[in-house]
Amino acid sequence: MRKLPPLNALRAFEAAARLGHFGQAANELCVTNSAISHQIRSLEAALGVALFEKRGRTQYVTDAGQRLMHTVQQALDMMTEACCNASHPGMTGSLKISAPTELAHRLFPRLIGDFSNRHPGLTLHLLVHDSDSDEINLAADITIMYAMGDTDWSRYWVVPFLAIEFFPVCHPSLIEGENGLRSPGDLNRCCMLHDDPNGKHGPAG
Repeated sequence: MRKLPPLNALRAFEAAARLGHFGQAANELCVTNSAISHQIRSLEAALGVALFEKRGRTQYVTDAGQRLMHTVQQALDMMTEACCNASHPGMTGSLKISAPTELAHRLFPRLIGDFSNRHPGLTLHLLVHDSDSDEINLAADITIMYAMGDTDWSRYWVVPFLAIEFFPVCHPSLIEGENGLRSPGDLNRCCMLHDDPNGKHGPAG
Protein backbone atom coordinates (compact mmCIF):
# COMPACT_ATOMS: atom_id res chain seq x y z
CA MET A 1 0.00 0.00 0.00
CA ARG A 2 1.39 3.39 -1.00
CA LYS A 3 1.83 5.96 1.77
CA LEU A 4 1.37 9.32 0.10
CA PRO A 5 0.63 12.80 1.44
CA PRO A 6 -2.80 14.20 0.58
CA LEU A 7 -3.06 15.24 -3.07
CA ASN A 8 -4.40 18.66 -2.11
CA ALA A 9 -1.24 19.33 -0.12
CA LEU A 10 0.95 18.34 -3.05
CA ARG A 11 -1.06 20.53 -5.41
CA ALA A 12 -0.82 23.49 -3.05
CA PHE A 13 2.94 23.02 -2.65
CA GLU A 14 3.53 22.67 -6.42
CA ALA A 15 1.54 25.81 -7.21
CA ALA A 16 3.25 27.87 -4.50
CA ALA A 17 6.72 26.65 -5.50
CA ARG A 18 6.10 27.19 -9.22
CA LEU A 19 4.56 30.65 -8.82
CA GLY A 20 6.86 31.71 -5.96
CA HIS A 21 3.94 33.23 -4.06
CA PHE A 22 1.36 31.78 -1.68
CA GLY A 23 -1.27 34.33 -2.70
CA GLN A 24 -0.96 33.55 -6.42
CA ALA A 25 -1.15 29.83 -5.63
CA ALA A 26 -4.34 30.49 -3.65
CA ASN A 27 -5.87 32.36 -6.60
CA GLU A 28 -4.96 29.60 -9.03
CA LEU A 29 -6.47 26.88 -6.85
CA CYS A 30 -9.44 29.04 -5.79
CA VAL A 31 -8.71 28.73 -2.06
CA THR A 32 -7.62 31.17 0.65
CA ASN A 33 -4.03 32.10 1.49
CA SER A 34 -4.37 30.45 4.87
CA ALA A 35 -5.49 27.21 3.19
CA ILE A 36 -2.28 27.17 1.13
CA SER A 37 -0.17 27.81 4.25
CA HIS A 38 -1.98 25.05 6.15
CA GLN A 39 -1.54 22.53 3.31
CA ILE A 40 2.17 23.25 3.02
CA ARG A 41 2.73 23.03 6.79
CA SER A 42 0.94 19.68 6.87
CA LEU A 43 3.09 18.44 3.96
CA GLU A 44 6.29 19.57 5.69
CA ALA A 45 5.19 17.78 8.86
CA ALA A 46 4.43 14.58 6.93
CA LEU A 47 7.80 14.65 5.15
CA GLY A 48 9.83 15.90 8.10
CA VAL A 49 11.60 18.53 6.02
CA ALA A 50 11.24 22.26 5.37
CA LEU A 51 10.03 23.07 1.87
CA PHE A 52 10.04 26.86 2.22
CA GLU A 53 12.09 29.31 4.24
CA LYS A 54 10.98 32.83 5.04
CA ARG A 55 13.30 35.75 4.35
CA GLY A 56 11.65 38.96 5.38
CA ARG A 57 8.15 38.79 4.00
CA THR A 58 9.04 36.43 1.11
CA GLN A 59 8.87 32.61 1.10
CA TYR A 60 11.71 30.89 -0.78
CA VAL A 61 11.76 27.24 -1.86
CA THR A 62 14.46 25.21 -0.11
CA ASP A 63 16.76 22.76 -1.91
CA ALA A 64 14.58 19.89 -0.73
CA GLY A 65 11.54 21.79 -1.99
CA GLN A 66 13.13 22.31 -5.41
CA ARG A 67 13.78 18.59 -5.78
CA LEU A 68 10.27 17.72 -4.69
CA MET A 69 8.71 20.37 -6.94
CA HIS A 70 10.19 18.88 -10.13
CA THR A 71 9.06 15.37 -9.25
CA VAL A 72 5.57 16.47 -8.22
CA GLN A 73 5.19 18.48 -11.44
CA GLN A 74 6.05 15.39 -13.51
CA ALA A 75 3.60 13.28 -11.50
CA LEU A 76 0.79 15.82 -11.88
CA ASP A 77 1.46 16.07 -15.63
CA MET A 78 1.27 12.29 -15.94
CA MET A 79 -1.99 12.15 -13.98
CA THR A 80 -3.45 14.94 -16.09
CA GLU A 81 -2.54 13.10 -19.30
CA ALA A 82 -3.89 9.81 -17.97
CA CYS A 83 -7.21 11.40 -17.01
CA CYS A 84 -7.45 13.10 -20.42
CA ASN A 85 -6.81 9.80 -22.20
CA ALA A 86 -9.40 8.06 -20.03
CA SER A 87 -12.08 10.63 -20.77
CA HIS A 88 -11.18 10.88 -24.48
CA PRO A 89 -10.04 7.38 -25.42
CA GLY A 90 -8.25 6.91 -28.71
CA MET A 91 -5.08 5.56 -30.24
CA THR A 92 -1.99 7.71 -30.38
CA GLY A 93 1.50 7.16 -31.72
CA SER A 94 2.83 5.73 -34.95
CA LEU A 95 1.78 2.67 -36.97
CA LYS A 96 3.90 1.19 -39.77
CA ILE A 97 2.17 -1.12 -42.25
CA SER A 98 4.08 -3.05 -44.92
CA ALA A 99 2.02 -4.23 -47.89
CA PRO A 100 2.57 -5.64 -51.40
CA THR A 101 3.09 -3.06 -54.10
CA GLU A 102 -0.35 -3.27 -55.71
CA LEU A 103 -2.17 -2.98 -52.38
CA ALA A 104 0.01 -0.11 -51.22
CA HIS A 105 -0.41 1.87 -54.44
CA ARG A 106 -4.02 1.12 -55.39
CA LEU A 107 -6.04 0.12 -52.34
CA PHE A 108 -4.49 1.88 -49.36
CA PRO A 109 -4.65 5.47 -50.68
CA ARG A 110 -8.44 5.16 -50.71
CA LEU A 111 -8.50 3.90 -47.11
CA ILE A 112 -5.94 6.16 -45.46
CA GLY A 113 -8.18 9.24 -45.45
CA ASP A 114 -11.02 7.50 -43.60
CA PHE A 115 -8.56 5.83 -41.23
CA SER A 116 -6.94 9.17 -40.37
CA ASN A 117 -10.32 10.77 -39.69
CA ARG A 118 -11.25 7.97 -37.28
CA HIS A 119 -7.85 7.94 -35.55
CA PRO A 120 -6.45 11.51 -35.70
CA GLY A 121 -3.86 10.80 -33.01
CA LEU A 122 -2.26 7.97 -34.95
CA THR A 123 0.39 8.62 -37.63
CA LEU A 124 0.31 5.98 -40.37
CA HIS A 125 3.44 5.01 -42.32
CA LEU A 126 3.02 2.84 -45.42
CA LEU A 127 5.92 0.59 -46.44
CA VAL A 128 6.13 -1.49 -49.62
CA HIS A 129 7.55 -4.97 -50.16
CA ASP A 130 7.66 -7.38 -53.12
CA SER A 131 4.40 -9.16 -53.89
CA ASP A 132 6.02 -12.60 -53.74
CA SER A 133 7.73 -11.97 -50.40
CA ASP A 134 6.87 -14.42 -47.62
CA GLU A 135 9.06 -12.84 -44.93
CA ILE A 136 8.05 -10.48 -42.14
CA ASN A 137 9.12 -6.88 -42.68
CA LEU A 138 10.99 -6.21 -39.44
CA ALA A 139 10.70 -2.44 -39.96
CA ALA A 140 6.88 -2.63 -39.82
CA ASP A 141 4.34 -3.15 -37.04
CA ILE A 142 2.01 -4.99 -39.44
CA THR A 143 3.00 -6.96 -42.55
CA ILE A 144 0.43 -8.01 -45.16
CA MET A 145 1.44 -10.96 -47.35
CA TYR A 146 -0.16 -13.18 -49.96
CA ALA A 147 1.50 -16.37 -48.72
CA MET A 148 3.04 -17.70 -45.52
CA GLY A 149 6.58 -19.01 -45.77
CA ASP A 150 8.67 -21.04 -43.35
CA THR A 151 8.68 -18.33 -40.66
CA ASP A 152 8.06 -19.43 -37.07
CA TRP A 153 4.54 -17.99 -36.91
CA SER A 154 4.12 -18.90 -33.24
CA ARG A 155 6.11 -15.74 -32.47
CA TYR A 156 3.56 -13.47 -34.14
CA TRP A 157 -0.10 -12.57 -33.96
CA VAL A 158 -1.48 -13.79 -37.28
CA VAL A 159 -4.90 -12.99 -38.75
CA PRO A 160 -5.77 -14.65 -42.09
CA PHE A 161 -7.69 -12.63 -44.66
CA LEU A 162 -10.23 -14.15 -47.02
CA ALA A 163 -8.65 -16.22 -49.76
CA ILE A 164 -7.94 -14.29 -52.96
CA GLU A 165 -9.24 -15.93 -56.13
CA PHE A 166 -7.20 -15.46 -59.30
CA PHE A 167 -8.74 -16.10 -62.71
CA PRO A 168 -7.90 -15.21 -66.30
CA VAL A 169 -9.77 -12.50 -68.18
CA CYS A 170 -9.72 -11.52 -71.84
CA HIS A 171 -11.64 -9.60 -74.44
CA PRO A 172 -14.77 -11.50 -75.62
CA SER A 173 -13.49 -11.51 -79.20
CA LEU A 174 -10.59 -13.79 -78.14
CA ILE A 175 -12.90 -16.63 -77.14
CA GLU A 176 -15.60 -16.25 -79.78
CA GLY A 177 -15.58 -17.91 -83.17
CA GLU A 178 -13.83 -20.99 -84.50
CA ASN A 179 -10.34 -19.70 -83.65
CA GLY A 180 -11.24 -18.65 -80.12
CA LEU A 181 -9.17 -19.68 -77.14
CA ARG A 182 -10.11 -23.17 -75.98
CA SER A 183 -7.03 -24.33 -74.04
CA PRO A 184 -3.88 -22.82 -72.47
CA GLY A 185 -1.92 -23.92 -75.55
CA ASP A 186 -3.99 -21.59 -77.71
CA LEU A 187 -2.30 -18.67 -75.98
CA ASN A 188 0.78 -19.34 -78.13
CA ARG A 189 -1.10 -17.66 -80.98
CA CYS A 190 -1.48 -14.46 -79.00
CA CYS A 191 0.86 -11.60 -78.18
CA MET A 192 1.76 -12.07 -74.50
CA LEU A 193 2.94 -9.46 -72.03
CA HIS A 194 5.15 -10.17 -69.06
CA ASP A 195 6.08 -8.25 -65.91
CA ASP A 196 9.77 -8.41 -65.11
CA PRO A 197 11.26 -7.84 -61.61
CA ASN A 198 12.42 -4.33 -62.52
CA GLY A 199 8.86 -3.21 -63.18
CA LYS A 200 9.23 -2.98 -66.96
CA HIS A 201 6.52 -4.40 -69.19
CA GLY A 202 7.03 -5.84 -72.61
CA PRO A 203 6.00 -8.61 -75.03
CA ALA A 204 6.91 -12.13 -74.02
CA GLY A 205 9.31 -13.97 -76.24
